[in-house]
Amino acid sequence: MILVVSLVASAALYGWGWWRVVRAHRPFPRFAPFAFGAGLAVIAASLFGPIDALSDTSLSWHMVQHLALISLAAPLLLMGAPVRLALAALASIALAGAHCDRFEAVGHLSAAEAGIDAHVAPDAAAVDAGDAGDSVGRTLLDDCEPGDASGLSAETIATLMKGGDEGLTWLYPYDGTVFPSGLQAPLVMWGGSTGDAVYVRLHSMSFEYRGCLAPTAAGQLVFPQRGWDLAQAVTAGAADPFTLELTVITGGKVLGPISEHVVIAAGALPGSLYYMTLGSTLGGAMTIGEMSIVRVRPGHAAELALGSGGCTGCHSLSADGSHLIANASSMGSSFTLSATSSPVPLLSPTPGGEYAALVPDGSLYLATAHPTGGGPRSYGAGASMNATLYETATGSAIVDTGIPAGATVPSFSADGAHLAFNDPAITGGNGLALMEFSESSRQASNYRVVFTNASQYPGWPTFLPDGKAVVFSLGAASDYSGGGTGLGVITPGPATDVYLVDASSHASTILARAMGFATSADAASNTTYLPYGAGDIHQNFDPYVSPAASGGYAWVFFDSRRNYGNVGLLRAVWCAAVDVSGDGIYAIDPSHPAFLLPGQELTTSNFRPVPVVDP
Repeated sequence: MILVVSLVASAALYGWGWWRVVRAHRPFPRFAPFAFGAGLAVIAASLFGPIDALSDTSLSWHMVQHLALISLAAPLLLMGAPVRLALAALASIALAGAHCDRFEAVGHLSAAEAGIDAHVAPDAAAVDAGDAGDSVGRTLLDDCEPGDASGLSAETIATLMKGGDEGLTWLYPYDGTVFPSGLQAPLVMWGGSTGDAVYVRLHSMSFEYRGCLAPTAAGQLVFPQRGWDLAQAVTAGAADPFTLELTVITGGKVLGPISEHVVIAAGALPGSLYYMTLGSTLGGAMTIGEMSIVRVRPGHAAELALGSGGCTGCHSLSADGSHLIANASSMGSSFTLSATSSPVPLLSPTPGGEYAALVPDGSLYLATAHPTGGGPRSYGAGASMNATLYETATGSAIVDTGIPAGATVPSFSADGAHLAFNDPAITGGNGLALMEFSESSRQASNYRVVFTNASQYPGWPTFLPDGKAVVFSLGAASDYSGGGTGLGVITPGPATDVYLVDASSHASTILARAMGFATSADAASNTTYLPYGAGDIHQNFDPYVSPAASGGYAWVFFDSRRNYGNVGLLRAVWCAAVDVSGDGIYAIDPSHPAFLLPGQELTTSNFRPVPVVDP
């Protein structure tokens, strides 16, 4: 009797909540009530009638009963989203008490704070008729009113929104890209028409932005920042992806709409990015051949971090963003960092001060080996031929660490407990090794080979934040470089891409989607989704993973020689989201298409990105 009452009460409460949500026009998955009802039905069928009777006399039927309750009923009830329904129903009661039961709250970002005149469409009449059934309760920001800042006429707006012929193609962003929150809005780029006016629409189940605008430049539109900010404020991540639509009118001819999907993660990049740049004027007048280190904070423009003269680069940083080691004018130098001040010199010269690996708090660093015939190039920063562990503050070498003398381009995990490196003892530099590391005892142990390749060289290994997999480059160059491509060299560099290897199973895969391929098979056959085709593939170098995940993703940075839409061919910093594995197993490609890091200079050549968590 108690079970019957419980089932009936559950159905009644769920039905009441569903009625409240529908009446208040609040967004809620349409399939959820059916799933919840099916879950209750499975429970009833399992606990009453023939199955329950048979389970008392038969072990097989007893197990069927268990499986039905665990494997069918439980997932169906979860798909019914009862907690979300309860919160939405209770919120509708609160809003009704304030006489606002037909409007949707916009999280913690008020329109007044953001300078946004956003409102919520209370009924289907507020949006396009074709989407009326999905638009109830959406947060709506409309820049398609005659007289808006674009100055478009009502006739042009109506013509754009009606749509036209085929012929438009996406150049940027890529379909399926995952953006972190907190960034500048992307530059939307297309081919097939330059555009006198543009209709752009970004929408999901809970949000809609519409803009009828003049293009920023031929074939380009900077997505309006206020619309992007509002989308970031209300995003549900991959659970509610956005559809980006574009229609263009040129000389009275309308092309589009075209559409693609993007995700805005419910989390920002964990901190700043430091990269090398050639040709920057941030430190003053540019001198040919000068390099410097530039910092980009999420949502901000690039700022000079180090090097207003000479050649500064080959840098490394601690995961907590407190220490930086670099080659500064052919001399290894170390610095302490803070969130507000410029780098403060710590020790100069710093032995082995190029491409070193710092432990997470920066107190120790491992200088890379420079093996004969391979490994990273040395530019004179007190380079050591053998890998050596040092105290960062004093430059004192630490002996008997257990680290192989040939450890090349090493990297510590975000927790400092693991060490990865290329070992030239593995088939002449064609393999990666892992070890455990104890910062307290300053000892490495448990050496094992996790990846080998018969003909290509793995370099720049870097751990995912959970330490369960290592991201690395795999290419034809024994020094793991791009051969100067995009740095004064106009020809493509050695074929190189970014890969991942599982630390336990040693299974490896190319990060195909991040590299410009839909699948690993497409990567092998050079079938790319990149709009400029074969000229842009296999030119991806210097990977580095942010020490912390956010929004359910790890963030893999790399530099790439490819076309950035119709801006042109650049050597620039890109970033790709990688799904964080719930079980810590990385057997298949977990990556998504990459985006160009906003804020970097686009008139320079940018490479070796190193992300940190800001102090």
